[in-house]
Amino acid sequence: MPTLHCGSLVFPDCQAVIFDKDGTLENSWDYLVRLTEARLDALERRSPGVSQRLAPALGYRDGELDPAGLMAVGSRRDCQIASAVVLAQAGWGWFECLSFAQASFEEADRQVSAVSSLFPGVRDCLERLRQGGFKLGILSAARTAVVEKFVETHQLAPYFQVLMGSDLTYAKPDPALYRQVCDLLGVKPERTLMIGDAQGDIAMARQCGAPALALCWPELPPRTLTGMTGVIASLEPLG
Repeated sequence: MPTLHCGSLVFPDCQAVIFDKDGTLENSWDYLVRLTEARLDALERRSPGVSQRLAPALGYRDGELDPAGLMAVGSRRDCQIASAVVLAQAGWGWFECLSFAQASFEEADRQVSAVSSLFPGVRDCLERLRQGGFKLGILSAARTAVVEKFVETHQLAPYFQVLMGSDLTYAKPDPALYRQVCDLLGVKPERTLMIGDAQGDIAMARQCGAPALALCWPELPPRTLTGMTGVIASLEPLG
């Protein structure tokens, strides 16, 4: 059984590594800011005044995005429901609110390109892990189609056995989603390593008995995380 090393940390029974996407493999921070603004603009056109009330709920204040806020760490469905709740406060019917939110998000998707750059060393790390015999997966709060597009754009398909978003049976940070990815990889959760940049990544893995590394890239806004097995500032130590 391969042994995974990360600096002074050793994972002797590890068979697979599961990565978050946004903020972990992909430097998508600017994209998330632009997407937030596009969603707020689209909703504002449908219900004037709603964007001012919704922005704080999404974690967007004074042009800055909260790294622990809903847009940064929540799923698309989470953000749609939050938007619908604010629309409902303006007097719209609930199903109409959900429809407005979905249409606004789709409009924003058409306006903002989702292609962002890889963080430094990502491809080298994936190659080391593949050469080491580890199974690899991506588990994201984004939609599965977005994860697949990310992998296609950066030509990463040879490295990953499982690509999973939060638009199918479960959504992050539900531990059932983590177990589902482990089942697809053919490994037990306790023999996987989760690498992510959000509290939900850590909590989800830990609830399944898996170790979790917090990846805090220095170029991203700092965040406060707890419960992780360790903290890394790049993927260079991993292999």
